[in-house]
Amino acid sequence: FLGWNLWRQPIGFIVFLISSLAECERLPFDLPEAEEELVAGYQTEYSGIKFGLFYVASYLNLLLSSIFVTVLYLG
Repeated sequence: FLGWNLWRQPIGFIVFLISSLAECERLPFDLPEAEEELVAGYQTEYSGIKFGLFYVASYLNLLLSSIFVTVLYLG
């Protein structure tokens, strides 16, 4: 953990970055698999505080993925 592991494991960094973007449902992985889910996804079923909690959880997932990238690959 004393150096930039990005230079030691570039393929691992790319795989981890792509998989963390897919896990956080960010572009280009944000579209659901079926067309029916575009309208009937969980975002249309919840409102108010429940939707806010999903929104906050999504950003916490993004923050946690960023922390892992920073600790594991950027020293």
